[in-house]
Amino acid sequence: MPGANQGSTAGKPGGKFEELKEMMKSFLQYETARFKREERRLRNMEQPFSRIQEQVSLMKEKDDSKGSTGTNSDAEAAQILAENRRLMREQKEKEEQLRLQREEEEKLRKEEEMRLAEEARLIRLQEEKKLAEEKKIKTRKMLF
Repeated sequence: MPGANQGSTAGKPGGKFEELKEMMKSFLQYETARFKREERRLRNMEQPFSRIQEQVSLMKEKDDSKGSTGTNSDAEAAQILAENRRLMREQKEKEEQLRLQREEEEKLRKEEEMRLAEEARLIRLQEEKKLAEEKKIKTRKMLF
């Protein structure tokens, strides 16, 4: 029975394709916003790290100029340096974890884009085939 499915978007030429196109657009907008949030979060994490680096460079300058770190004892100075090194090491580890996480998310995003593009291509081919078949049937009816 021709025209039975005309109430849905599937019956319209390009309906499923347009729906898939809108889904891809929404997905890309969501991923872009999420990426920007992550970028802001990373920038905020860099601030404490730069403060630690400033403290270390100041301590080194004091050490070079005065011959001491400005602390009461060598043990205290060593403890401060060790703590700063630990904090820098932790910061580097966090940055590495975040880099790996971003790479994995980017890989997943690209895979999802590829999947959606392939799905859109298949739907488009299916709709083109259906339209060609309908045209063929219509041509046959006109000949008879």
